[in-house]
Amino acid sequence: MITLKNIIKEYRTFRLDIKELSISDGEFVLIKGSNGSGKTTLINIIGLIDNRWSGEYLFNGSDIKKYNKKELCHIIESNFSYIFDNNNLIEEISFKDNLIYFRYDEKKFEALIFYKG
Repeated sequence: MITLKNIIKEYRTFRLDIKELSISDGEFVLIKGSNGSGKTTLINIIGLIDNRWSGEYLFNGSDIKKYNKKELCHIIESNFSYIFDNNNLIEEISFKDNLIYFRYDEKKFEALIFYKG
């Protein structure tokens, strides 16, 4: 489970402010918004790519700030998958099947785009 609480990421002209967001094991998540609304910023925080923010991020009940870089890399490698804006999906199969194919392990696939649990 992923839980974000009071996450703030500030830029000169933009501020992402997430009061609380929880993503349960196996939950499908869709992030939708206009250009510049913070979708990519949120994805980067959830996926542990961006660690320059304030607030609390719990991964399976543990604060991610307690993990060292090696442990975080292992968490990312075993729990997250990404498809970027300029993707090269196989058009003949479903989006979910593309995620499974490119992640190579269908048994671990539980949540759309980000979190497998």
